[in-house]
Amino acid sequence: MTKKTHRKSAAVSGDQDQVFNGDSCAVVIHLYYEEQWPDFEEALQFIEGTFSLFVTLRPESRFDDEIRARFPKAVVLRVPNIGRDVAPFLALLPRLRKFDLVCKLHTKRSEGQHNLWRRSLVDGLLGSLEAVRAYRNAFAGDPDLVLAGPRDYYLDGPTHEGGSKKALTLQHGPLPETYGFFAGTMFWCRPSVFIELAEMYPQSCFVAHTDGDGQPEHVVERAFGSIAAAQGKKIMLWDGEATLGKASQLRGNTDFQTIYLRDDKKVSEAAATNADWGAKPTLSQLHQEHRGFVSDKWTGNLIHYERLLRDFRDREIRLLEIGVQNGGSLQIWSKYFENGLRFIGCDIDPGCGKLIYDDPRISVLINDAGAPIARTQALRICGQFDLIIDDGSHQSSDIIRAFLSFFPMLVRDGLFIVEDMSCSFWQEFEGGLDRDTSSLAFFMEVANVINREHWQVEASIESRFERFIRAYGLDFNADVLGAIQSIEILNSMVVIRKGTKSQTELGRRMVHGTEARITGAVQQINGTYCVPPGVTRGDPDALGAEVSKREDIAISVVIPFYNGSAFLRDAIESVKAQTLRAREVIVVNDGSDEAEACWLENFAAGEDLILIPQDNMGQGGARNTGARAARGTHLCFLDQDDVFRPHHNEALVDHWRRCNAKMEDLGWVFADVAQMDLAGEILTERVFPYATNPIQLRPSEFIARDAIMFPSAAMICRERFFRAGGFDSALRGYEDDDLYLRMLLTGSTASYLPVTVTQWRRHTDQTSNQSVFLRSAERFFEKWFEYDWGDMAECALADARLKARLSSSLEIHLRNAPEAQQAQIWRVFDKVQEARSAARPGASADGGEMRK
Repeated sequence: MTKKTHRKSAAVSGDQDQVFNGDSCAVVIHLYYEEQWPDFEEALQFIEGTFSLFVTLRPESRFDDEIRARFPKAVVLRVPNIGRDVAPFLALLPRLRKFDLVCKLHTKRSEGQHNLWRRSLVDGLLGSLEAVRAYRNAFAGDPDLVLAGPRDYYLDGPTHEGGSKKALTLQHGPLPETYGFFAGTMFWCRPSVFIELAEMYPQSCFVAHTDGDGQPEHVVERAFGSIAAAQGKKIMLWDGEATLGKASQLRGNTDFQTIYLRDDKKVSEAAATNADWGAKPTLSQLHQEHRGFVSDKWTGNLIHYERLLRDFRDREIRLLEIGVQNGGSLQIWSKYFENGLRFIGCDIDPGCGKLIYDDPRISVLINDAGAPIARTQALRICGQFDLIIDDGSHQSSDIIRAFLSFFPMLVRDGLFIVEDMSCSFWQEFEGGLDRDTSSLAFFMEVANVINREHWQVEASIESRFERFIRAYGLDFNADVLGAIQSIEILNSMVVIRKGTKSQTELGRRMVHGTEARITGAVQQINGTYCVPPGVTRGDPDALGAEVSKREDIAISVVIPFYNGSAFLRDAIESVKAQTLRAREVIVVNDGSDEAEACWLENFAAGEDLILIPQDNMGQGGARNTGARAARGTHLCFLDQDDVFRPHHNEALVDHWRRCNAKMEDLGWVFADVAQMDLAGEILTERVFPYATNPIQLRPSEFIARDAIMFPSAAMICRERFFRAGGFDSALRGYEDDDLYLRMLLTGSTASYLPVTVTQWRRHTDQTSNQSVFLRSAERFFEKWFEYDWGDMAECALADARLKARLSSSLEIHLRNAPEAQQAQIWRVFDKVQEARSAARPGASADGGEMRK
């Protein structure tokens, strides 16, 4: 029940505008954590007069009545759980533009610092009558004021761009020299100024959130401030007193770490005084209160777990625990991680298989965790894990073998935790204080690998682990160790965190400042790498070591289906026949006829596939839907009437791994296709015409020719697919070229494998033979004629290449088109040319630019 508080009278409207001191006001709350509603409800009392309230909830939420009990006219919407609070707000922006003033708020995780953050931000925006009056009066009095919020949380933009810089620049052009943004994306704003964000960041560009920087929501968080600065607008900072200035001149906090440290201190003080911060039961408390299957844990370990797992607690984690014993710890983990997706135990004891759990998220595998079959079984169930805990036999050989087998299945920033490392000192467990093949000795050697940039001797990683390989007959792959970000050795516990290449390397030296009074000027070493004395070495990549950027690859196959019962069975059989199996097969029913939809449901019932129905959105839209549901790291798209050859997956994965060792930003790899007729007879073994020069890395050159990179013959990194925005669902032709071009523009590279991996069926019903293809061509060329390619010369070259591409493309369709359709083709050409001239007023007849 919502707690009751005494509050002043406040009227709340729904969609109708209400006026206070000449402005209309709205509050938008993304209420992901519904238990925090009382705090927001209490804060809303400080808004005098009328205002409109919008609340967005999770899709499965049933919290409407609770909100409307207090605010009957509130607009309550359920939204997909993507893009955190930013995507729902952008979806509402078109409805909010009529308001002069909007306060944007959202929940945060109910734990220590996150709780304090939320309360500080909400208090800074709606914490008192004085604060609310200050914001509203300032907006009413200055039409150039567009953004306002708490002073402490206003960050300097250039200092805190992080992984969002490239995307910001691509979307918004050169960034202002000075701008700032409000950390946490809570503020007062004038929504009409930011309406362009709703179009620039459609809902399809948001995907399931990870805590790493560079997500679309992180980019938009900074974009609010950069837009204000670029347009010469003003920002107000408030902490009891107001500071109002131009966004292009108002400097934000350059060291947000001070805020983190301050908040951490407050959280510690609150915990010491048993203050109520909305904390959930600790792991120790859950153990003490547990009454199910027996669990056996050390008190010291539980204290460390509380610190290590704080940032994981509210995530939809997947956990693997090696060593089930009596089964109680799996029950406790499922209580601790309330939002967890899967909790899998692995034990060699057949008795553990008889344990019955009420929670369907818990399951147990019976096998030796060090055996390859155990890894295969876990891969089929879950694919990847956020947390892996080894509480198994504690034998050194078993610990090392399980780590080498399962660590590759860990997600980035995931944790691999080994308990009972005290056994590494005991002879009975293949250990001993001075034994150089104990499990602790192994992890001490891992610490050396993390610091391998600083070795003064030439040595391979294999040579450092040769004693373990001989002692335990290990299947050793040095690549596994290349992804270790850190290792923490505690009393009877080891914690290994997985990271990316940039997280595992020391990087370049940063030397800045103008005065060096003690050591003398050292600017000349700025940008250099750490090189051991007596060693000649440049970039760490030149070490010649065997750790590559190889990674575990889990393929999700996505198949759009539209009235395709005549072909789908062959497509599915080709996926099942792969020499390297995909993690999952997703079929998206794109609004098929009732009879076809019924056939598909019956067919799917007997197959191991995921079926997703939707209204008709076209092939690109269906692919996007499947990609959003995918759990794999990489996507392979297959049209319903095409088939993979048996080596499709294996060939593309092997090629990816070879290329990824040399290419930092690999986004996709692709191979060739064979053409077949309606009956499946091969017409042409290969169709890709640019084998000697497969990829134009310069985008304005890439667009000059038909890419002929069939999605059914490609493997695409899912993260980079969504970074580029996925397929443009408005295109039903040219959508492949459009996607790959945007991937290039967002920093991805590609590689071609000259092998035929797919058979492409040619028949008269294909999109490329329909009039809808012409409408798609029109949109494609209009879209890219409007694109700002950079400097004057590059724009001129791009326009000329686009015109040549348009002419040659439409000429192909003119050859066999009936007379009525020929007229339509010419109309498309003329219309696109007119749109091109409008987009670039100085465009000359030959496609160049006439600019001053």
